[in-house]
Amino acid sequence: MRSQLPATWSELMDTPMVDLNRLCLLIQRMLDAELLPDADGAALLAETDAARRSLEAGNTGTVRRHVEQIVRFTEALVATNALVPANGQLLIQIANGILNPLPNAGNAPC
Repeated sequence: MRSQLPATWSELMDTPMVDLNRLCLLIQRMLDAELLPDADGAALLAETDAARRSLEAGNTGTVRRHVEQIVRFTEALVATNALVPANGQLLIQIANGILNPLPNAGNAPC
């Protein structure tokens, strides 16, 4: 069975917000489990919050910059052993989903 695409532009725009909320929740859970240093988790949460506010304002360029910063910061945390690679990969995977919600959407078959 073929996966269903969003019926409206509004539904498509909701997807990044859902993913940003998932990202925020995952960071919170990592903090709660002491898998992420407090200061680093706070920085990731601040970037996630800024991305959400930018999305609500319709500023997709700023959303992209904040999410790219989350990816870079997460990669640095993994590189310095402040975050285990598996946890970092989870954060990066969600962030990449926000950056590329529908790759080649213009060329997708109907």
